[in-house]
Amino acid sequence: MFNEGESNPDKKEIEERKTIEVWILDDNEALTESQLRSWDLAGENFGFDSYTTAKEALSVIEEKIQKQESLPYVIFVDGNLDQDEGELKDGANFVIKVRKLEIPQPMLIAHSNSKSANERMMQSGADLTMVKGTETTLRDYLKFFQSLEIKSSEH
Repeated sequence: MFNEGESNPDKKEIEERKTIEVWILDDNEALTESQLRSWDLAGENFGFDSYTTAKEALSVIEEKIQKQESLPYVIFVDGNLDQDEGELKDGANFVIKVRKLEIPQPMLIAHSNSKSANERMMQSGADLTMVKGTETTLRDYLKFFQSLEIKSSEH
């Protein structure tokens, strides 16, 4: 229902409200840019942010919590984060830290070239594992997440 004097939202405004926020946590910026191009999701309802360190991504999550802003729906997590220091160099420790937060939990996807890194992240609480370089599959997953998000927002 709209208040008197308000206009009906157009299709674009409605679609913008259904944007699915996707984060990529990977210390290789060039690879991240390449992945985003290969996914070819122009015109789709996805918003992307990328972070090169777990420290930065955790800081943004904490900031969003304080500001009561929405958190990402899905985060692709690299297993080896060489730009981080200490325990955060291992993507599994990022997964553990996110899972300990009392927040609506994002879907965490272990996304590494290393099978052992993906296994560590799965054991730490990641939802799915996907080897880098499977961009077609990633695009299909993102489309699937989009269908889930839109269905849940319609209820």
